[in-house]
Order: sequence, then C-alpha cells, then structure tokens
Amino acid sequence: MPDLPESILQFGVQIGVAVLKHQAEKHLGEGALEILAETLADIAGTSLNEKLQGFLTDERQLRKVRQVFQRADERFSGLKPAYRDMQVRLSDLDSLERHTLKFPHHLDDPDFLLTVIESRLVEDYPNLSPDFLHQAAQDYRNALEDALAALFQEALLPLLYARLSRLSERVDAIYTFLSRPQPYVATFNAAIRNFLTLYLGKPGAPVPFGGREAELADLQYWLDFEPTPYRLLTAPAGRGKTALLIHWVALLERFRKWQVIFLPISIRAGTNLETVFYRALAARLSEHFNEPLPGRVDHNTPVEVWKDLCADFLQRLSGSPPLLIVLDGLDEAAGWELRLFLPLDPPPSFKVLVSARLTATHPTPEDWLSALEWDRFEGLAESMALGPISTEGVADILRRMDMQLDALADRGEIVDALYTLSEQGDPLLLNLLVSDLWKDRE
Repeated sequence: MPDLPESILQFGVQIGVAVLKHQAEKHLGEGALEILAETLADIAGTSLNEKLQGFLTDERQLRKVRQVFQRADERFSGLKPAYRDMQVRLSDLDSLERHTLKFPHHLDDPDFLLTVIESRLVEDYPNLSPDFLHQAAQDYRNALEDALAALFQEALLPLLYARLSRLSERVDAIYTFLSRPQPYVATFNAAIRNFLTLYLGKPGAPVPFGGREAELADLQYWLDFEPTPYRLLTAPAGRGKTALLIHWVALLERFRKWQVIFLPISIRAGTNLETVFYRALAARLSEHFNEPLPGRVDHNTPVEVWKDLCADFLQRLSGSPPLLIVLDGLDEAAGWELRLFLPLDPPPSFKVLVSARLTATHPTPEDWLSALEWDRFEGLAESMALGPISTEGVADILRRMDMQLDALADRGEIVDALYTLSEQGDPLLLNLLVSDLWKDRE
C-alpha cells in the first residue's frame, strides 16, 4: 500500500475497529466486547471505539492494519478468476472513504461496510450485473474479515488473556460453570470442586499461574477460527496442562458463546473410572440438550448403557448450540480408552480437546492421535505441545499473585533466579518456589 494521508489511514483504522468488534462478538461471544474494554483499560478513551482506535493507531499496529487491506485484496483476487480480472484495490481506501459519505449509517453496522464496498464496485464496474457485484461485495467483506482474523490473534488475543480477572472472580465463575448439581453425579461434582481448588486456590490462598497468554490465545483461535474439530494437548508430567485448561475454560464462561463440558480424568480426584466418566458425560450432555436422563438409569446402571446414552446425544449435535468438550488427563484412564467413540464427521459447532501426558506407551503426540483414531482422516485433528514458561512468564506469575509480590516481577535478578531454580521454567517447580515466596511475603 502506498503512503496515504493521515485522514485516510484513520478511516482504515475506523474500519478495522468496526470489523474487529463484529469479529469479537461473532467468534468469541456476546461477552467479548466487555472483556475487550477491560483489556484496553490503560489506553486513553472513554468508549471501546476510542480505545480500539488508540490501540490500532500505535505505530506497530498501524503497519499491520495497512497490511490487512493488502491481504484482503489478495484473498479476494484468489477467490474466482473473474475477481482476479477485476483487479480490485480497495486497499487504496481513499475512494472507499468517499463512498461512506453517501449513506446515513455508521461503520458499526455490519451491513454498512457491505453497502459501501458494493457502492464502490458498482461505480468502478458499471457494466457488470448487480447480482454479481453484490456477491463480490460480500466476498470482499469476508476476505477483509479473514485478513483481520490474523491481526485479532496476533495483537488482541494475547492482550486479552494478559488481563485475566482477579482470582476470586475466576473461582466463583468456574465453580458455577463446571460443578452444576445434576442427578447421579453428586460425588463427581464434589470431586471436581476439590480438584479445581487444587489448581485455582481460593481467596487469600492463590495458586501460581501465568505466562501462558500465547497458549491461551492459540486455544481460543483454534476454537473460534480453525475448522479442525479435535485437538490434542500433550506434555510431560508437571508441565501445567490442567492449569492451562482450567483457566481457559473459566474464561470461556465470560465470553458466553460456547457451552463447555469439562471432565477431568484424574486418579487423585477419583474420576478416572470408566463408569464415573460416562455417567458424568451423559449428565452433562443431557443438560446441553435440555433433556432429562431416562428414568431407567441409576447408580447401578452398567457402563455400556451410559455409553449408549452418550453416543445417542453425540449423534444429534447438528443444530444444537456450540459445544466444546474438554477431557483432561486421558493418560490416567483406568483400563479404558476413547477409541472411535467421538464422531468422525462432527458438525462445525462441536469441538473436543483432549489432554494427555507423554508416557512410555505413548511417547509422542502421534501415538496418542493413533490411539484415538484421530489420524484416520486429514483435517480431523491436530496436536499442540506445551513447553516450559519463559522468563517473561515468570514475571507474569509474580504480578498475578498479589500486590505484595508485584515488585518482585520488576526485579530482573529475582526473575532470573526463579527461572534458573525452576530448571528453565518448569511449571511444577515454579509453583513450589512462588508459593514459598507467597508464604514469606510479609
């Protein structure tokens, strides 16, 4: 894109703001704008629009905004040979701005941008049919949204996750979200509550967590933007898989788009038995479909009956609200496996994330994908490895713990010492070291 006047660049920023807000609500849920406002709290402005404009006019982001429109032109040209012949260059922006003055609307209206683009195309290509140009305008707007998705992932999502709510808010939300009272799973719910406390702590007694903004953003991007329905999260023991997933699931409640079924398969919590797992899954699925469990089931019902109930629900997912199932700790399953249980052709509104340790029998992610039969079809599943925490992540953990540990996050020698003592960012060792600091904070 050639150098453009400041006023034209600001117009591009306004388009970016409107599309990013639309994307946030579309992909993340109705709670996304509230969270974005919290994320950008330090940026000047009273409204979310002003804050987003301030964010995008930062020199680093402004360069990305300009690239977004170039990518949109390229994406649009590659959709159809006819589009390539048109040589559309809406990235010039000046004529697009002129067309906005024709219409008494606002860029925040999702249909307004479509109207403006179509007006520009009609002027430039008067000999083409109205139906063709209307479809071309829709395709260009979609290309622009796709191009902005990368900016959303790279620039906004990591910031968003850097603004996790205070501990007490997270704990209250996740207990309500994940421990709903249901028939036949009272013991399971009590076990989950204790399980969550081990990883989240409680007011006045936090458990260290932080340095995972990139991983949280990656999970969110997979959930809302990628077509792959299944994802496998692997790492050695103690790498922080469970803590990452619990904090992610707690945030999903705030977005209010996906319904989430979180099932830890844990020896420590006593939730690793096959009957316990399928009974809990059936209860959660019955809630998702707003259907009571059949009257014939009780605590003595054989596991095969519970599996059949789950399978029946899973065959009726098309058309149901968006559902994410998170199965944490498959490696601890006691004598059972999940082979060929989940649909091989799930609808776009259904996704599953499974976490597992790398073990002697499953030493690589590929071994786990094979055990799940997720390697049968291309595009069915992908894997994600969880690495150690960086020095920046160590500082982030200290900032999240308490006001009394904030100052340590800015002392490089303390951060470096913690990083070294934890064997270069091992989460389990960091947890122990930071917890000791917390106890001695006075």
